[in-house]
Amino acid sequence: MATVADLTGFWPDGVTFLDDVLPAAWLGPRLLPGLASGLGARVGAVVPTGYPAYVRILHPLGDGPDRPRWKDIVEAAGLIYHPLIQWDRLPLPLPAGMGHENAAPSTGDMAVSLRHSLITNLASETGTPDSVYYGIWEGYGYLHRGSSANFTYVDDPRPGHPRRQVSLEGLYQIVEGRPKFTLPGRAYLLAHGALDDLPLFPAHLTPSFIWPEDHAFCCATEVDFDSTLVGLSEQGAQRLLADDSLEALPIGVNDTLDIFGDTINPGP
Repeated sequence: MATVADLTGFWPDGVTFLDDVLPAAWLGPRLLPGLASGLGARVGAVVPTGYPAYVRILHPLGDGPDRPRWKDIVEAAGLIYHPLIQWDRLPLPLPAGMGHENAAPSTGDMAVSLRHSLITNLASETGTPDSVYYGIWEGYGYLHRGSSANFTYVDDPRPGHPRRQVSLEGLYQIVEGRPKFTLPGRAYLLAHGALDDLPLFPAHLTPSFIWPEDHAFCCATEVDFDSTLVGLSEQGAQRLLADDSLEALPIGVNDTLDIFGDTINPGP
């Protein structure tokens, strides 16, 4: 069987898959019912209930320094920017001349810049930053034998060298046959590593759940959503909301994050 060592250079060296999924058993009892297809899902059906505060982090519209922000696009479209704004409520494509007509947030995936900002803010939230669990959705093509989606891109550490395409062909050999933990509508592999490993995951393979051993926070990136939800302390929430590198908004555990959850703006 292949090992993580066989994936050196495009898989976090410190992240290992687990055969014991018991550390994920706490998630299900703390989720609200309702998440099946991504529609009609309350915040607490995506990220565990019981935290003092919740923050929604909008996935950026690209990963470069000059990328537009949701707020700019929303307000340019004549709509109101608020915590439950839905990209699908925007009158897209935007009128010519408005700028960024083809911008769109990624679904189910955190850009590398977002991953870095997130771990910077969350490192002081937990007493166990070197013991973090990652719930990885089983549906990624990388994880299945014969998938055509077993290639990704990684940054070449050598100066002047472009990003290079690599194969994750061996990844399915590592996870094949391993047990999974299940939640409504989804099943996940469980991996363990450090918080600092998050930016090192392959592009377009964002863990759906991230939590430290002490459960001080939990991040949930539902594969059908264009934002990441975080449950954490009030102080930690304020740190996220104050970080200008993020588009972070306060939300409540019973707020709804589907297209009908935005009751302020008209539909497209």
